[in-house]
Amino acid sequence: MSNVNLSKVNNWLHVVNKLPYLTSLYLYSCNLLNIFSVPLVNSSTSFDVLNLSNNNLTSSSSVLKWLFNSNTSVVGLDFSRNPFQGLIPDAFSKINSLELLILDDNEFEGGIPKSFSGMCNLKTLSLSRNNLSEQLLGIVHNLTRCANHSIEKLYLDYNNIMGSFPDLTTFSSLRVLWLSDNQLSGTIPESLGKQSNLESLYIGGNPFEGVISEAHFSKLTKLKVFQIYNSSLVFNFSSNWVPPFQLKQLYLVSCQLGFGLPKWLQTQKSYYWLDLSNSTILDSLSNSYWIFPNKKFYMNLSNNQISGHIPNLSLGSSFGSIIDLSSNELKGEIPSFVFRGVHLDLSKNMLSELAFSLCAANNNSLRFLDLSNNRLSGELPDCWMHFEGLKILKLENNNFHGKIQAQWAL
Repeated sequence: MSNVNLSKVNNWLHVVNKLPYLTSLYLYSCNLLNIFSVPLVNSSTSFDVLNLSNNNLTSSSSVLKWLFNSNTSVVGLDFSRNPFQGLIPDAFSKINSLELLILDDNEFEGGIPKSFSGMCNLKTLSLSRNNLSEQLLGIVHNLTRCANHSIEKLYLDYNNIMGSFPDLTTFSSLRVLWLSDNQLSGTIPESLGKQSNLESLYIGGNPFEGVISEAHFSKLTKLKVFQIYNSSLVFNFSSNWVPPFQLKQLYLVSCQLGFGLPKWLQTQKSYYWLDLSNSTILDSLSNSYWIFPNKKFYMNLSNNQISGHIPNLSLGSSFGSIIDLSSNELKGEIPSFVFRGVHLDLSKNMLSELAFSLCAANNNSLRFLDLSNNRLSGELPDCWMHFEGLKILKLENNNFHGKIQAQWAL
């Protein structure tokens, strides 16, 4: 019943309690009334899954009290996007069957209760976008006893969590770890490289320092997504390093990558998302054909010092791609394949040739095209009918001349 307005229904709890065979209840975004303090009759209702997210509920403790009165043994709880405040209630840990607990986008403070360490079935704990301010080491300690062996996904991003990055090797089942946008500092321990089940790692937006090297990834054979940004970490990899993983997504934004495009990227055959923007890359793109995956992809190499020519490739599956190579030092001709995506930004370069490659392309899916602030010259191409889906076109600050074609007036 998600997205059904129940703001005028003051007996919905009574109705729910009269449904003894109900096991899953989804009331996302229903404008529910805060009536959990209303006395309830005995009920045999036993939920497996309860979703009360985005309802402007104000008391998590009253909801939990209602759950206990309903004799329930819940497996999954989603209370995200409600203005719950204060400390996270200990009562969650009394639900021994709980495997999934989502408390995102609330206003919880402090840290995780010590009692959470006994949640032996907990697999996913999500506390993104709250006001947690405990030391990360304390959070880890309060999950260490039983929960650390079961937790597979831990989301703590966008909080005010402080301290250093602790040793997490006791979290043997951990597959997903999100710690972005907190106040974590210090170095990242090499023990991170022992998390052999880790698939997704988000640690950007923290003031880490020191070096990140091959040792930090030594046993991460299952890693698919790695994200870090706004970091002063020094990346130190040997030129012939072959990672143990095959990434699908890589975000190294506003980092200090050094002089060239990471050579180890040549070993990655599966990625479709690459963001290395604003990362002090000084390199030539001319022979870096391997940087473009042969599939639909997102690529952002903007705000670097990348020079040379864009390789003239014939990627047959680049339709739907997004490419941003703006604010670099690219020159020469723009190859046809880059016009086959939906978004292309080549602004603020030194590109000089356009007409042939543009007219050789044919793509009604292209929506955004920015070629401004280059050295393009000659008459404006007259083949814009090849791009009927184009919504935004920027050509200012080039050297075009001649007449504007009649079709531009349409």
